[in-house]
Amino acid sequence: MPTFPVLIIGAGPFGLSLAAYLRHMNINSLLVGKPATFWKTCIAPGTLRDLIHDCHLDPLGVDTVAAYRQENSLSVNGTSPVSFERYARWFQGRNTIQILPWHVERIATKNGMYIAFMGNGEQISATNLVLATCLRACSLVGCKVNAAQVTLLRSHDIFARLHFQNGYPQLDHQFQTSMPGLFIASMTAEHNFRRPAALFAQARASATAIGQAIHHRIQTG
Repeated sequence: MPTFPVLIIGAGPFGLSLAAYLRHMNINSLLVGKPATFWKTCIAPGTLRDLIHDCHLDPLGVDTVAAYRQENSLSVNGTSPVSFERYARWFQGRNTIQILPWHVERIATKNGMYIAFMGNGEQISATNLVLATCLRACSLVGCKVNAAQVTLLRSHDIFARLHFQNGYPQLDHQFQTSMPGLFIASMTAEHNFRRPAALFAQARASATAIGQAIHHRIQTG
């Protein structure tokens, strides 16, 4: 069973942004999910067809939409459309992000590690686990997670150890649950994403906070 310092479940904006930030910090991670699923299932038709400059994934501000336009000889003033799918593929390549397009059926813990059980029978273990799935895929509501509906949290050894407030897992300022190493990325944007710049800003902010928390956990053992 392969083991990683960080396993990220969800290859949308939150997962991609975090994976890039971890790579900058020289922390190996694995992303599991299907990038196209987010934009096809979670964006209201007609909401966003073209990314503006503020709609980028890089917490460091390097691999931005403007950088994508420049590298691909597109007009810098935004007249040439840039789709999320194309920008995300470019961003993935620029940051050498490894993505497995697998479905995670459940997660559990064993000997201080998180174990992810895939639909194809594979298993992956990790010291740190980040849930960065999209709203509809994991039944997230606003910035809160309805634990009763999130299949990945139903494992008894995880559910019984989480601390809740008003029915939702408690998160610290770095989006870590009461279980060390288990993080839930921020999802505070409106569910129809009519303010896409806010969504991407949240993805970058949570990537920075979670990345720094994971770096501290690794440094302190």
